[in-house]
Amino acid sequence: MNINIKQITILMVAFTIVALTPSFGQDSDGDGLSDSDEQNLYQTDPNSSDTDADGLSDKFEVDNADAAGVGADSGIAGYDPNDS
Repeated sequence: MNINIKQITILMVAFTIVALTPSFGQDSDGDGLSDSDEQNLYQTDPNSSDTDADGLSDKFEVDNADAAGVGADSGIAGYDPNDS
């Protein structure tokens, strides 16, 4: 297998692009919400599966708030991942 300098350069550039591109599907705390959604949609902590420390996961609270027809920021105790 012969690999020339041009091929190595292309592989290095491709690897760098992949390595530096944030993974929008990444879920650092394992709660079922992507880090991107936690930061941009719900304003929850992507490193804590229970941002408000009420014993309910952020995902549970977001899912149940949506099922009840209210947003995650509704202020309803137990349904807002930011309100304990």
